[in-house]
Amino acid sequence: MFCKNCGKELPESAKFCSSCGTPVAPAPEEPEGQRPAEDAAPAPESAPVTEEPAVTAGESTQTAADGAAAGTAAVGAEAAGAETAGAADAGKRRGKSGLFLLIAGVVVVVLVIVLLVKLLGGAIGGGSRTQAFAYLNDDYELLYLSDLKEKTEALEITDEADYGADVQFSPNAKTLYFLDGDSTLYTIPVSELKDNGRPDRIARDVETFWVLDTGNVVYLEYDGEYEASMYDGEESYTLAKNFYNWRIGDDDKTFYYVERDPDDGIMTLFSVPISRDGENQEKELLDGATDIYTSYDADLLVYAEDDYDPDAAYTEDYDFNTMTVYSCKPGEEPTELVRDVYDITDVKVDGGKVSFYYYIQENEKRTLYDFVTDSMAAQDAQILAEELEYPAFDDFYPDEAYFDGTSWYYTTYSGETFPLSAEQIAEYVPDVPLSELDEYTAWNVAYEVAEASYDAAYEEYSTKYDEWYAASDRQYIREKLQEITYGQSSYSLYHYTGSADSEPIATDINPSQLVTSNGVFLYQKNTEAGGKVADVADLDYYSDIYDLLETGSAEGAVWYQNVGDTESPFEFDDEETTVARMCVLNDKEVVLYVHEGGQSALLSYSLGANALTFTDTILDDDFAGLTQSEDTKGNDVLYLFTDVDGESYGDFSCYANGELTVVAKEVLGAIVLDESGTTYVVTDLSSSAAELSLVDGGDLVTVSDELTSDPVFLEDKQLLYVCDGDLYVWDGKEERRVARDVEAFWAAVELSYNTYSPY
Repeated sequence: MFCKNCGKELPESAKFCSSCGTPVAPAPEEPEGQRPAEDAAPAPESAPVTEEPAVTAGESTQTAADGAAAGTAAVGAEAAGAETAGAADAGKRRGKSGLFLLIAGVVVVVLVIVLLVKLLGGAIGGGSRTQAFAYLNDDYELLYLSDLKEKTEALEITDEADYGADVQFSPNAKTLYFLDGDSTLYTIPVSELKDNGRPDRIARDVETFWVLDTGNVVYLEYDGEYEASMYDGEESYTLAKNFYNWRIGDDDKTFYYVERDPDDGIMTLFSVPISRDGENQEKELLDGATDIYTSYDADLLVYAEDDYDPDAAYTEDYDFNTMTVYSCKPGEEPTELVRDVYDITDVKVDGGKVSFYYYIQENEKRTLYDFVTDSMAAQDAQILAEELEYPAFDDFYPDEAYFDGTSWYYTTYSGETFPLSAEQIAEYVPDVPLSELDEYTAWNVAYEVAEASYDAAYEEYSTKYDEWYAASDRQYIREKLQEITYGQSSYSLYHYTGSADSEPIATDINPSQLVTSNGVFLYQKNTEAGGKVADVADLDYYSDIYDLLETGSAEGAVWYQNVGDTESPFEFDDEETTVARMCVLNDKEVVLYVHEGGQSALLSYSLGANALTFTDTILDDDFAGLTQSEDTKGNDVLYLFTDVDGESYGDFSCYANGELTVVAKEVLGAIVLDESGTTYVVTDLSSSAAELSLVDGGDLVTVSDELTSDPVFLEDKQLLYVCDGDLYVWDGKEERRVARDVEAFWAAVELSYNTYSPY
């Protein structure tokens, strides 16, 4: 399941997007308007449970994307295995994010580049780390390089590696850790490589590992269940077993993990020191959670217990407001904040004070007929009450014609008699005087007259039949709408700032027409325009009403804004405007991605204390790949591709400080380095290689047109990459070959970056 607002992949049980806050509305087809059956909802820091541990959302989601890309390409210090384990904490994993693959063709590139995620921090391991390198050649030899000088000799680490290899270095680069082809983790001091020293085995069946700034190594083993351990350079110590997800603390000294009951989804949060003394020294931080809204290492934890019962959820009058929200200091007794709510969003903790918005859901059982007007009901009743009679041949066509001495007549097969007027006879046999008309000719005249009468009667019947058929079709739709019940859901919105006794700041919100971000809400209401979304006469099928209920396409429906807990009408120029996404920039500006009459547009509004004020139309042409990010000073910006060609190319553009600027024209994707903002773009792509260029002012400087791997950025204008099987370094002006026949490579320090793509 994906967020309809920002595109983030969500757990099937999610009620709100953990990235942008947009609600995931219940499917309208469900008879009671209920949310789908689910296990107890996992913590917002969690990805759905698979065979691997889940990922910490908002933090580790980025790293999982990183691991998936890097692991597939087998490039970089977080390569193989990171995608399997899901990777722990994005705040801890420094480095690249959302790599785009260059080696497997356009389809794979698109699949990976659209990750559009961001890692925290700058260079992997921080600026204090020492640089060193390693690479895997096509003979499965893993080799070490102390630097990139031309005459530096590569030293063999092992000759038993493969594509699943991963290499990481200690902070001072004097010790090397690697996974071999059998998922066994080894370590060796770099000084011993010159003497053909043998690596020491740390553990088998290792999925992934992290070398921390403290010098300790955290690694995950899998043998039917996951086990996390710490290696301190001499011995290994178990940290946790069979956990659901995890996080490494910002100080690199604490491992946080969640145990989750598979039956009811109840989670218990623990911490354990990453040290020799940490084994069996776990501390329970909270218990009973179905959702955890704060970082695991927060000083004040906010979580929820949800008593949602999927087995009873489809029973009549089930109350979906089953959530109770708590806060607690780690390891201490919880404080109940609010109970009997449907969901919460925008959780903030400031100086020990908790605030958030929460929803209470109301369900009203109605028939589908309650949501339509019926302008043709009376007319249809009159049409259907009239009995249609098909014109019978025997009632019109002549059996015989005869003259009674004064006038001509004909008799039909049904026995009725009709006169033949002189005008009718003159019309059909103008050359025959009335006195010379014989019986045969008179019958032919009667046939023509009867056929004209029959045609007129049949045309009248056909017209009435079409009217009857249309009325009958509307009556069928009408009856189906009248007999089908529908549970219409609406939300009341509250703002918790320390008391659960507050009044709602908005009521009767249509869940399918609700967009929110950072405490700003836009929505329609279910009662607007009488709650009518169509006229019966406008429906082709009765089931069309479900789509209309989902899109909230009530004629005359009003949008509302709620800013600073104040509700007011919100007007668009086009009554058919729908809001696809909201981006709040720097707490000063709100950018809306809208659709108006089939056309996309970006609209800018200033964010006031209690309302939004329209300032400008940023763009009213097709665009793609809209992504909110930060510049090097931490200011919010929007990246997007304008003038898209409908396939894969577009102009990479940036919206910041009220201006939309084209960074590079006609590119397939872009890379922006986090610390400096230096930008690279993919300018061409074949089935086996890509062209990468540096954006230098208004010019593009080609790095290489034959990249067959993801690049590793060492400095703003220094990067490593594989080209036609060989490893090259580019220094901002020219490239130089470092090694031949390279399958994968790693650097101890890499610059982090974001990738962007129009699709």
